[in-house]
Amino acid sequence: MQEMLDYVDIKDKIITADSMHCQRDTCAKIIDEEHEGDYVIGSKGNQEALHEDVALFFTDTDIEESIEIHSETEINGGRIEKRICRSTGDIDFLAAHDWPGLKSVFEVHRIITSKNGTRVTDEKSYYISSLETSASELLHISRAHWGIESLHWMLDADFSEDECGLLSENGQKTLNIFRKLALQLHKNYMAKQTKKRSIKSNLLRCLVSESALLELLGSL
Repeated sequence: MQEMLDYVDIKDKIITADSMHCQRDTCAKIIDEEHEGDYVIGSKGNQEALHEDVALFFTDTDIEESIEIHSETEINGGRIEKRICRSTGDIDFLAAHDWPGLKSVFEVHRIITSKNGTRVTDEKSYYISSLETSASELLHISRAHWGIESLHWMLDADFSEDECGLLSENGQKTLNIFRKLALQLHKNYMAKQTKKRSIKSNLLRCLVSESALLELLGSL
């Protein structure tokens, strides 16, 4: 990632990344005078001390005055998804880490209730950022990142993109475009259907049935 930053104009841009890239050198390069970007990066066990201090801060019951809270609730496919973002720019407690450009930290608490209410998933994620902005904006940025993660996961899980052995760079780019087009076609088609199925099962349906494929293309 650090090498990639030299080939991309990130001035006034926000770089989002998962915890694998929660590294001092990476954050320092994003914000330096040459690149002038900002970052929002997940925090996990690879930076154990930093992660534990951030997580411990948000368990404190006496921090209400120093944090901002924003929550959103929406219904997707019958599931109720609630997200609560708690953020703070009061990060003196992290001074010992001397983290490059760090200006805020935040927690995203996700509570997802299944359609019939029989299953509830409850998880918390923690992030560090060089931004000084609202909890609402930080939640939006973190959600946008996972939207990208979800896209790449589907390209691999449904189209086996990572297993493609094509050596041509142009060939890989072309296939990537076609995969994304096919994925969007299936998502648009399935959004109009009353009977829900997975993208992978709909792909298989179109592979074995010419009428199903024509129905998909006819829905454009």
